[in-house]
Amino acid sequence: GVRIDLGAIAKGYAADKLSEILKKHKINSALINLGGNIYSLGTLPEGMPRSIGIQDPADPAKIIGSIEASNLAVITSGDYIRYFEQDGIRYHHILNPYTGAPASSGLKSVTIISDNPTLADALSTACFVIGCENSLPLLKEFGAEAVFVTDTTVYYTSGIAERFKHDNSFYEYKSV
Repeated sequence: GVRIDLGAIAKGYAADKLSEILKKHKINSALINLGGNIYSLGTLPEGMPRSIGIQDPADPAKIIGSIEASNLAVITSGDYIRYFEQDGIRYHHILNPYTGAPASSGLKSVTIISDNPTLADALSTACFVIGCENSLPLLKEFGAEAVFVTDTTVYYTSGIAERFKHDNSFYEYKSV
């Protein structure tokens, strides 16, 4: 009666395989967008990295900032796309494996920046479940960077400080 759902890494894996196909055919510049899972292959024709926006969970029509990316995955997991509300409680699709209930780490979204799309997809889900502080050793272990969004604060890892552009006045921004 047990089933395994690979949804937490499927889009990242697909981006990884698509980039391999593009490289095999000598395509050195492309943007792969799989709905919240972005992979920037190479640079723009001018040699500049692409600017990838990160959605604002409070207003998905806006962004909380952008990341300059070249040969990087920028993958987000959050509670603001797939959810329903009942009796004033939001029930989203990212479950805590220990409780079986929607994760309640205090985060609204997590964006992972990594050269490995599959890893970034897995980390975005895991970090959303365990929260910002508990994610930092995991990110260090796998050489990934992250942007964590709560109701009022955006936390970002120091390794992306120069590439993370932000100006959404709704949030306070802090490096971790």
